[in-house]
Amino acid sequence: MYSQDSYGLGHLRRATNLANALVAERPDLSVLLVVDSPVAPFFDLQERIDFVKLPTVVKVAAGVFRPGSLLTSYGLVKAIRSKVNREVLGRFRPDLVLVDHMPGGANRDLVPALRLIRSLNYSTRVSCRAPDRAPSSGCARAFSANAASLRQSIRRNYRLRAWPLPLWRH
Repeated sequence: MYSQDSYGLGHLRRATNLANALVAERPDLSVLLVVDSPVAPFFDLQERIDFVKLPTVVKVAAGVFRPGSLLTSYGLVKAIRSKVNREVLGRFRPDLVLVDHMPGGANRDLVPALRLIRSLNYSTRVSCRAPDRAPSSGCARAFSANAASLRQSIRRNYRLRAWPLPLWRH
């Protein structure tokens, strides 16, 4: 699961709620969360859930980000994030990638990783949850970008009997 949530807790809370519900339902499942929130280590995660912490970025305007804590260029932080995302998806080989909020990641830092798994012919399925008001983009069109399809994808792939609430507030 990829969750971009540098200041607020809503996206990270949804991702951890979902991860906890999935591993509770499926003893053969593990979840790797890819997050940039500095508070991620303080969330209550069940066994078989771990996370990778990306360098934090902060949105300052539509499509404009800056490093959250590091005294370096945003270009370097974005490159690090893209490389980490590629390594995680390329090596972990997940069955399903769930992307919350920004279908292509923060300023599209997830797109190279999604292209990599497609080029390697992994059977990984990708499902995105984006705000209904999100502008249409190539990435958003390439992947299903609404909460209903995310729910269907999770139910289809993981046979989750109950949807843990609150996950989405749309």
